Amino acid sequence: MQNEREDIEKLRNLLVGDQQKTVTELKKRLSNRYQRTQDVSEVLADSIRLSHTDNNDDLKEALSEPVRESVQLTIEKDPQKFADALYPSILPAIRRAVQEISRQFIEQVDSALTQKLSLQHVRWRIKSWRTGVPVSAIMMRESVDYEVEQLLLIQKGSGLLQAHAYLPGVEKTDSAAVSGMLWAIESFVRDSFTKEDEGLNRVTMGQHTLYLIHGPAATLASVVQGVAPPVYFKQAKETLEELHRSHLSELENPPTQDSQQKEMVNKLEALLNSALPNSPVKSTKKSLHRLLLIAGVVVSVALAFVALHVLESRKMQKSLALLNAQPGISILTAERQWGTWEISALADPAAGDVHAMLEQQQIDPEKVQLSLTPFLSLEPEMALKRVIDSWKIPAQVTAKIDHGVLSLRGKAPVDWYIGLRKKSMLPYGIDAVDTSQIRLDTLEATQFIEAQIGFPGSIKIVTNPGHLEISGSATQNWVNQFESEILLIGDKIGFSLEALKSE
Repeated sequence: MQNEREDIEKLRNLLVGDQQKTVTELKKRLSNRYQRTQDVSEVLADSIRLSHTDNNDDLKEALSEPVRESVQLTIEKDPQKFADALYPSILPAIRRAVQEISRQFIEQVDSALTQKLSLQHVRWRIKSWRTGVPVSAIMMRESVDYEVEQLLLIQKGSGLLQAHAYLPGVEKTDSAAVSGMLWAIESFVRDSFTKEDEGLNRVTMGQHTLYLIHGPAATLASVVQGVAPPVYFKQAKETLEELHRSHLSELENPPTQDSQQKEMVNKLEALLNSALPNSPVKSTKKSLHRLLLIAGVVVSVALAFVALHVLESRKMQKSLALLNAQPGISILTAERQWGTWEISALADPAAGDVHAMLEQQQIDPEKVQLSLTPFLSLEPEMALKRVIDSWKIPAQVTAKIDHGVLSLRGKAPVDWYIGLRKKSMLPYGIDAVDTSQIRLDTLEATQFIEAQIGFPGSIKIVTNPGHLEISGSATQNWVNQFESEILLIGDKIGFSLEALKSE
């Protein structure tokens, strides 16, 4: 039996020995983490390169978030090292940006000083108000003698022409050859005279000037006859930025559809049309009726301003008079400074919200600067409001002040009346308090006293309207407590203690 098993084992080794050995080695290889990591590292670079070559977006999407988090973590841990890595590329860009901003600022200041105070600028303002077109656009069309004849959108790096727009009647050249030659010249200049990633900005050819505006993926070339104003370059830069936002993939790669190229051409034509100058109006002397019209407009505006100023002043004076008549408010000064009223006043806290009072008079709060000084008014209305709030006078009790005397009338709760009797100070503006017209409920008074000291079983109390009859016997201590409690309301409810005996 043992021999048979050995024979079978030898036969198995002869038949599947190699395969069994291979399977065992594969199991060991798969169970070895280090070995699997080494196997993946040998093919990882080729896999990434192959996926990128095949334009597979799945790998980009899978790596985008880990790469972003890795960069963010690196910046958080060692920001200085990241800044040192970006320094060579960011510093030249910042320098060019500062130079460009300074140049634009100087040109804009020069243009503003030249045009702002002229009669022509007033006409542009009126035309802008009448048509709704911005003043800058009207100035660009009428103030500078120039014309944008062609616009070329050139791919950065290759010099390929992406889009071309030109004015009707302009002799059309081989735009593709022009863009290629222009890019070759720019590359030659950049390689020969500068090491930085800079390009040509302007090329002058007789009466024509070629302006170049560079972007990350494309360059916009403008063929201009004359001198273009700064506002045109601003619009050209905005157009190039819009093209990068909406057609970045087409700018980096040649458009695959005519519709895509048509959209880019339409944006260039829109820029071209915005720069079309109006026909110049030549005149050797000023028109008299136009001057009279401008003078009439100026006089009308001045009269309207004066009338508006007078009406607003009268309205404010009327509102201030009504406000000053309010109890607890006293206007000290009211002056108008550059369209804003500066008002100082004394205001009793019980008078209410002064700002809300002005809004009720339809006064714009933004045109009023209030300086309020709190004080306590002696006016009866304010004194009455203060005492009602501080003493919490019940609604069923009416109160009025006459010559400093507070008169109270009505049926009052017993506990409130007792609290009133215990007050030792009078509110500001009140000299005396008249409670002769206050009424108390006899039954309620009895219940109040009972809640305070309790009634022994040997005591009998009979309640009559406005009078209490107490009989029976109690301890002297209870009798003393009862007398101290009943005395607080004794002026309103009569009582008889003749039948009460002390033990």
